[in-house]
Amino acid sequence: MKYVISTSHPHGEALSAGGYWSLEGKTLEEVQAVSYVEWSKDWIHKYKNMKR
Repeated sequence: MKYVISTSHPHGEALSAGGYWSLEGKTLEEVQAVSYVEWSKDWIHKYKNMKR
């Protein structure tokens, strides 16, 4: 089985927190139960001490 993984991002000059949409055009907040800012803080806290 092969998987295709992709992201999309807005084209243009405008900046946005998170800035990514699903393939169906949904924002992160529509796909996830938390905002991008909250998710980002949780992710950084969880993985900040991982060894590379």
